[in-house]
Amino acid sequence: MDRKSKANIIIHSYAVGAATWSALTAAIPIIGPGLGDTAGLTAITIAMTYSLAALFGKKFEEGVMWAFGTVVLGTVFGVSLLRAAISIFPGVGSVANATITFSLHEAIGWGLYLIFESGGDLPTSVKELKAYIKRGKVKAKEEKENYERMMSTLPPDIRDKVERLQKKLADKHLSDSDREKIMEEIDNLFRQFLSGPPRQRGGVSFEKQDPLEALRPPGGCRPGGALPRLPVRGLHDRRSDPRGRRIQNGIS
Repeated sequence: MDRKSKANIIIHSYAVGAATWSALTAAIPIIGPGLGDTAGLTAITIAMTYSLAALFGKKFEEGVMWAFGTVVLGTVFGVSLLRAAISIFPGVGSVANATITFSLHEAIGWGLYLIFESGGDLPTSVKELKAYIKRGKVKAKEEKENYERMMSTLPPDIRDKVERLQKKLADKHLSDSDREKIMEEIDNLFRQFLSGPPRQRGGVSFEKQDPLEALRPPGGCRPGGALPRLPVRGLHDRRSDPRGRRIQNGIS
């Protein structure tokens, strides 16, 4: 599995976790979306950042990560106010909050991917992060189809398990190491069905067989190729035997 595919899994998984957390806290109007989910979403964002940085062999000190978390909070403050306003409407708040949070974390994730891919480090200003989030939003739309394609290769039961694990990332009692273990489990599930030769999934080959293969003679040709030359004796076969007599139709 290439690095971009791994990043796609990481970003989508944490975005689902963040959206799940946001939907739960949206049950408390105004306070929930505005303040109640701030710490939880920051922790999820930082965990996503750790995972993406690891893909590029980058390591950041805890102080640097929490400083970045502060930048993220400054960037999404307006979004938090919007979620707070939406939460006033019963029944709509949870879905709307989850949708906004999911899209935001996908944009942040792909923004970080673009930063690391270019060899950069974590942004230290709100302005810089906003610029990358804007680019990340476009990238997220481009990669959506690729993620859906990867999910479609998983059997239904494995797909359900992946989705349950992604939602589990929202558990406020999880430590950073707990979230890392969940991501490892998700990655292994994808790896099991995405790795290996083309059209081979889970150790079972689905390679399409050529129905003419069994009928093809050794050294023969594929359909559409030239046929091997074979000696044919027919009505128009005229040869001479060693005594010089003409042989026609196999009769001397």
